Amino acid sequence: AGAGGGSAAGRPGSAARGDPSRARAADIFAALHPEGAAAADVWADRLREWFAHRVLQPLAYVLETSHEDVSATLEALGETDFPRPRPLLAARDGYRPGDGASAGFGARGADGAGALEQDAMVLEQMRVRLEAALAHARAQLAAAPAPGGGGVFGGGGGLFGGGGFGASPQQQQQQQEQRAEKERRFVALAAASDAIVTHCRLIALLRAELPRGLLPVTPPGYVAHRVAELAEGSCVAEYAHDGGGDWGAERWSGDLPNDAQLVCYLFCAFLETPGWVFAREGAATPEGSRGGAGSAGGGGGGALYFARPPPPHVERFSAVLSTRPPSALKESACAVVMPRSAAPAFAVYCGAAGDDAPRVFDGPNGVWRALAALALHARERNGGVLGATRMAAANVALDSVFMPGRLL
Repeated sequence: AGAGGGSAAGRPGSAARGDPSRARAADIFAALHPEGAAAADVWADRLREWFAHRVLQPLAYVLETSHEDVSATLEALGETDFPRPRPLLAARDGYRPGDGASAGFGARGADGAGALEQDAMVLEQMRVRLEAALAHARAQLAAAPAPGGGGVFGGGGGLFGGGGFGASPQQQQQQQEQRAEKERRFVALAAASDAIVTHCRLIALLRAELPRGLLPVTPPGYVAHRVAELAEGSCVAEYAHDGGGDWGAERWSGDLPNDAQLVCYLFCAFLETPGWVFAREGAATPEGSRGGAGSAGGGGGGALYFARPPPPHVERFSAVLSTRPPSALKESACAVVMPRSAAPAFAVYCGAAGDDAPRVFDGPNGVWRALAALALHARERNGGVLGATRMAAANVALDSVFMPGRLL
């Protein structure tokens, strides 16, 4: 992960002849931080290490174990006869765009027709039933007396304790055991629902739908396989900015995303789901976190947008877009544009740079520098907040990238 991997677009003091946007690439760092131009390479390298430690390795782990979590939590409910989901890291579900439009899931290199798609549909049906059971269990808990609390005389509810007042010690013990059983049932149902939601959203992640619109249609099996390869080591050693990994018996081709595009997509997915902990409720929107993070806990951060730009009236935001912003950005806005071609050149639009010209980062270090610029802008201009994600949060630690000596 050497700093010398960046192109002329990314190194301070060197310019790509004839391309002013590349010549000014380092301006963003200098405009955002007094030591920005000198420290940009260090920050890019630390971002690469942070990405391995915080994004890839935990993702590879949850991809390896999520199917086991689904089975274990359902078995804890006493279920034995249910379709068990396939391991995501073993998935070969997918297709190559070059195979033709009629190929669809289950084409070359796939185990069955749309195996992961089938899993997702079955699991969604199970999730709906679990949510109904959860609602019923919640209602039962609300109606059950809470031993030792609630009533005037220490019963479980009502004016005189709802069944606790006047009850014999044996009756109170029975009530406590009944309530404890209901609580255990509720916790087990919630755990099963969480496991199913996590597995389904991981499938959506592998299908380039979380967030949607940044990557073209991509075989989910390839994404899973490449994540596992890139997760090896401490600095994404297998990373190839203009290439990728083998898929089945074939070498990587431009039909698949290159590693730079995949890194950018996974960075966005992580911002929506820090620590890869998927909540049962409040799913991330496909385009990004619409509500400013300032409302979630102060700090003045702006909203985070993916693929599509924000409405014209939104001036404070961070974004990773599929096309260039439609208008000049204010100082409180910064956007990275995901390259659509096989040559990964990342254009960064940042109002703090003083004009509306893009700064282009390409070469082996291009994506790391582009994302470092986005994160640095959020840190220096938007209170250290990217959408609803705080860079200094314990399960994110993105702020540590800019603090040499701080653990990532």
